[in-house]
Amino acid sequence: MTRQPTALLVEDDGAIREALTELLETRGYQVNAVATAEQGMARLRAEGVCLLVTDYVLPGKSGGWLVRQGRAEGLLQTTLIVMVTALLQPPELADVRVLRKPLDLGQLLAEVGPRR
Repeated sequence: MTRQPTALLVEDDGAIREALTELLETRGYQVNAVATAEQGMARLRAEGVCLLVTDYVLPGKSGGWLVRQGRAEGLLQTTLIVMVTALLQPPELADVRVLRKPLDLGQLLAEVGPRR
C-alpha cells in the first residue's frame, strides 16, 4: 500500500481552513491543518510534508516567516510551497507559488496537481 502524500495547511480562518482541507483530501493528501505559522513550524519539525499551503498574513508570525524558517532548518527542500495572500505586493520568496485572494480553487488544484 502506498503512503498518502502529506500536506500542511496554515490558515487562520477556520471556515477556509476546513474547506481547503477537504479540497486537498479529494486530491489524495493527508492534511495537517493549523491556524498559525508557529503551529505550522512545530508540525514541520515533527513531520516532513510534500506540500505546504500557507496564508501570508497570519496572527503572530507570517507565512513568509514560516517559509524562511522552514528553509533555514532544512525542512522544505523537497516541498512544493503555495502562498495565498490578499496583499497586492507580497514579499518575494524564491520557488514559492503565489495565489491571490479571493482564491480561485481551480488554480489551487492546478498548482497542487492530482495525487490520486
